[in-house]
Amino acid sequence: DYGDSLTIADANAGMTLRVAATDQVSHIYFADGTSGDAQYRGYLQYHHNTDLMKFGTAAAERLRIDSSGYVTKPSQFHIVVVRSSNQTGYNPSQNFGTGVIFNQVEIVQGTTSSALNTSNGRITVPVDGIYFLEGSSYSSTQAFTQGWFTKNGSRLAYSDFMDNSGLSQNTNSNGFHKLAANDAIGFKPYGSQHTSVTVQTNAYHTWMRITLVG
Repeated sequence: DYGDSLTIADANAGMTLRVAATDQVSHIYFADGTSGDAQYRGYLQYHHNTDLMKFGTAAAERLRIDSSGYVTKPSQFHIVVVRSSNQTGYNPSQNFGTGVIFNQVEIVQGTTSSALNTSNGRITVPVDGIYFLEGSSYSSTQAFTQGWFTKNGSRLAYSDFMDNSGLSQNTNSNGFHKLAANDAIGFKPYGSQHTSVTVQTNAYHTWMRITLVG
C-alpha cells in the first residue's frame, strides 16, 4: 500500500520535529526529483519565530495560517490609479462600457504599474478571486447621476450606484465582485444630460482602487 514506507504504531502515535532555536523553521517536503524545485514540489513549513504555517504546491506558497488563526492567500493585488491631468471631452451619456481614462498609478502592492492600461484607463486583474472595487469621479459641471464599473469593455452587472437627488459633480461606486484572471476593469461615471464634460484631476474625488480580498 502507498502508506507503508514508514509506519508509526502506538496507542497514541506521534512524531515531533524539534528545531534548535525559536528563529528556525520546521520543514516537510514532497519531492519528485533530486535537483531544483523538484526537491520541494509540495511542502509544509512551520516558522517558529512568527508562529505561522505555510503550505506549498508546485514549489510555491499557496496558503498560510498566521498565529491568530487568520488564513491568507499569498497572491496580493492592490492598486490605486488617478488622472495626471484633466480629461476633457468626456461623454457621460453614452458608451456604457467606456469609462474615465485613468493614466497614472499612485499605489501598488503585489503588482506593478503595468496592470493599468493608460490608453483606456482599465486595470487588468491577475488571478480568479473576489475583489473589492472602488471608483470615484469629479466633473467641472453637475453632470452625473450614476456610477458603475466596466468589465472588458461592457457594463458590469450589480455594480451601479444611483444618486436620486439629481445631477452632481461627483459620483462613486464600490462593491465586492467575483472576477476572472485577466478581466479588465474600468469606472464609468454616467449622466444622460451631457455629452462633453471635463473630468478633473483630484486626489480626493477622481480615482479607482482595486483590492484582491480572497
